[in-house]
Amino acid sequence: MSIETLNWGINLWDQTHNILKFQDTGFALHERLFDFLTAFAKLQSDAFLNQKKLCEKYLIDIKKSVGLDNTYATTFNQFVNNFRKLVDTENLIADSFEFQANTDLRMNLDDHKKRIKRWKQDRDRFNNEMKSQTRIMEDEMRRYKDKYRDMLRAKEDYSKTELDQGTSRLEVEKAHNFYQVKQKDFERARDDFAMALEQFNMYRRSFFSYTLPNWGSVGYQINEDRVEKTQVLIDNICQRFQVFIERLQVVHGELQSVSSLPDCQKDTQLLVEFLRTGRQPPPDLPFRDITQAFSDHTSLAEGASLASGRSSNAQDGLKLDHIVPKTVANFDRQIQRINCPPGLDEPTYATGPSLGQGIYANPDEIPTYGSVYMALSNLGDKAVRKFSLGSTVGPSLMPPPPGHHSGSNFIRKLFKGRSHVSFCGLA
Repeated sequence: MSIETLNWGINLWDQTHNILKFQDTGFALHERLFDFLTAFAKLQSDAFLNQKKLCEKYLIDIKKSVGLDNTYATTFNQFVNNFRKLVDTENLIADSFEFQANTDLRMNLDDHKKRIKRWKQDRDRFNNEMKSQTRIMEDEMRRYKDKYRDMLRAKEDYSKTELDQGTSRLEVEKAHNFYQVKQKDFERARDDFAMALEQFNMYRRSFFSYTLPNWGSVGYQINEDRVEKTQVLIDNICQRFQVFIERLQVVHGELQSVSSLPDCQKDTQLLVEFLRTGRQPPPDLPFRDITQAFSDHTSLAEGASLASGRSSNAQDGLKLDHIVPKTVANFDRQIQRINCPPGLDEPTYATGPSLGQGIYANPDEIPTYGSVYMALSNLGDKAVRKFSLGSTVGPSLMPPPPGHHSGSNFIRKLFKGRSHVSFCGLA
């Protein structure tokens, strides 16, 4: 239906103010659309930057951390990269909104704003002209009525003067002349009013048949252009959506292929190849009869005590100093076995600085804690007794007899500084 068929101007001649409200509302909606697109684009841009930083933050360099690549780390990086592509794809919508809002939509808003301003000015102009024509017509009508009343009053005065017998002929003629003047004025006012009324009717016919319909057509055209521009805007955004959907399908395919990347068997093979040194594991420990080891070390301790009895006090000290280091190492080895955490099946042997082997090359040479303690106790008791018999020190300064465990006190003093040391790495 065309605007001529609608006869917008004629049918709504008394609703022009509501037509203006309708146009103002449409323009406000157009501006609101612009604000929505710009605000949405800004939020999307901020979210895009944050998501981009998050993806870059969570990317890892597994080769730098572990020393070799594996499929699981590659899968993780591919997963994060696919989401980064997804973020880039989603940003197409924000870019489209921002581009459309800041180019075509802004230009359309400025153009519509100017057109609506001119349209309102045209309405004010022809309204003022209509008011002016109405005022002229009302003035002529008022003058026409006034002249008519003046003529009637002059006619009435003339009739009274003519009927009055006491009035002179001169006064009658004077009243008659005055009546004729008023009659001519009335006729002139009537002609002027008729002309003004004809002009007013002609202008009003032109107003309703031409001016108001044209004005309504301009408003309708403004509204139609706004709708068309909005449709073009939506079509452009739909095209960007089509590109977005196509890229999203590509990202979907890449993301779906990521699930087939992890390979546990391949990762395990790479790890084994990377960590394998070629060294053989240690052999099994042989079984040793503890009773045989106890008898062997007891005889060894008795022989050492007899040899120390035939030597001097200074030689005894040297003999003890020669024996103690090996015994201390054995003692710490036994303490190590006692103090190792329950999670460790076998303690770690201390290695030498140059040979790279344990203190005891052969595990069979490691004596037991009980044999070492008995040997050192007997050796200490004999040395103390020899010192007490050959010395000139008074009875008050002599050490206690062997029955008072003097050998045990002697051993305890020797290992006082090492009683809290463990070779398991725990202090």
